[in-house]
Amino acid sequence: MAMKKALAVFIGGALGGISRYAIDLWLHDSTSLLGTLAVNLVGCFLLTYLTYGLAQRLDLSDWVSLMLGTGFVGAFTTFSTFVLNLVQQVSPYALVIFALNLVGGSLFTFAAFHLANRRRV
Repeated sequence: MAMKKALAVFIGGALGGISRYAIDLWLHDSTSLLGTLAVNLVGCFLLTYLTYGLAQRLDLSDWVSLMLGTGFVGAFTTFSTFVLNLVQQVSPYALVIFALNLVGGSLFTFAAFHLANRRRV
């Protein structure tokens, strides 16, 4: 069973990483702070909604939750890229993006949690 869970994280991580790379290509810039902000905010929303909405309502198995949460969202979000970009681009703009990641991530998490709990029957 441990191998099935590890494979699920591997597959989810591959899909999340490819999705993140596709966004880099779409933005034509792999070091874009705005692209990283967008990915991190979407990731906050997805992980929270997955955890408190879909997983509970659909009774997802452990391996599916691991594939979607730890694998896909973990590889899709780019907090480490965000921190590296912030260190390289210390400026008022970078500090605003930093604040938006923290505040926006918290707001997106709260919104997903509220939406997930409101939609339960």
